[in-house]
Amino acid sequence: MKFYKAKTGIPAAREALERLAKDMEQGGSHDGLGVALRLRTIVQTHLHRRPSVRHTPAKCKRVTPEIAERIRAVAEAQPNASMSQIAGRFGVNLGRVSETLAGFRP
Repeated sequence: MKFYKAKTGIPAAREALERLAKDMEQGGSHDGLGVALRLRTIVQTHLHRRPSVRHTPAKCKRVTPEIAERIRAVAEAQPNASMSQIAGRFGVNLGRVSETLAGFRP
């Protein structure tokens, strides 16, 4: 006896929707509640995200309001310093420096 892994995801949902459409074309139940229940079952069964398996550990420290203030002070005091240099100095991600200087961080 062979065991097959049940299909999930968009291909399986597509097949289930095609079966539903075919049933309706062939004179199957056209009541709204029955169709709605079948659609809900398809969505709940096939269209969901799998839980994340693992997360990589953070490589840079978080930008606290204090660090953000210091980043802005250094950028103002040293206008020729690159964002990469500032990020390295504070041990934060370059993107966080950009967000801080653009005003997206506290």
